[in-house]
Amino acid sequence: MAVALVFGAADAIFPAAAATMPPRLLPRERHGQGAAVSATTARLALAAGAPLGGALVAAGGPASACVVDAATFVVSVLSLRSLPPGPAAPAHREPITAGLRSGLRYLAGHPVLRTLVVVSRLANLGFVGPRRRGSRSRRSRWPGRRGPSSRRPSSWG
Repeated sequence: MAVALVFGAADAIFPAAAATMPPRLLPRERHGQGAAVSATTARLALAAGAPLGGALVAAGGPASACVVDAATFVVSVLSLRSLPPGPAAPAHREPITAGLRSGLRYLAGHPVLRTLVVVSRLANLGFVGPRRRGSRSRRSRWPGRRGPSSRRPSSWG
């Protein structure tokens, strides 16, 4: 229970902490490229991480998957510590609504990016939505015991 509490707390602050890193690590003219690399890496991790995690659980049990996961965090921390500190984030920023409107206008005017975002969102809805809903409906059909697909969610993430 304590591990779940610590993980939940860390998971809650991670997105905000991660969002502060690119401006500190990259020059302003490379922020777009950094965002692209970050998004691509996140998608690859979602696509490959769950099957690899499932294989680790199947091969060595949950403990081996947790050890490998912890090792990836150690590698991340050591990698970040090896970087020189960048400039601090600017003190004055545009309001978030203005930034969102500007980004959406840019996206609407760029046909390739617009198509990629729409396809990405539909793929995400297609993969994640039914999986989450399907897990819940399997549990409701077999209350108090495992359903026939009870091991499948561990291989999906």
